Amino acid sequence: MGPENHDEFGAALLGEAALDAWMDENAGAMKNVTGAQVREAFGGLIGDADKAVIEGEFAEQLAASTRSSMAVSFDGWIDDDLAFVRPWGFNLSEISKPVFIWQGDDDFMVPHAHSKWLAEHIPGSQLKFVPGHGHISLVEKYRSEILDQAQALLK
Repeated sequence: MGPENHDEFGAALLGEAALDAWMDENAGAMKNVTGAQVREAFGGLIGDADKAVIEGEFAEQLAASTRSSMAVSFDGWIDDDLAFVRPWGFNLSEISKPVFIWQGDDDFMVPHAHSKWLAEHIPGSQLKFVPGHGHISLVEKYRSEILDQAQALLK
């Protein structure tokens, strides 16, 4: 995990109010991030694989998506962080639908142990661990394959 995640999830462990205060202090710049700034804005949360794909049109799209996700508030981001540190309200062993888990070995946003833990606890899940990719580069490079895999479940 990147160093920023340690601080962020430390705040999440203290509760929603502490995490909200952390967001106000640390995440405000992301509300107005531009394509030219987005790579640097992710700081220690991205490695070389992710940095390599965050350029040009993709950087502009990522920045626009980031701005849009925070246009009203940080609530979605806060909910996501709290989900990492609170019970989910169900047992993973109860999942009976197909689950595909993708992760790159250069992912600084999600610990490798988390994807392995999910794969071990969700019956029949499939973990695809991809060397040479990070959290962002994996989706950019394998987007079609990931979407094809998801669409095949609808047939």
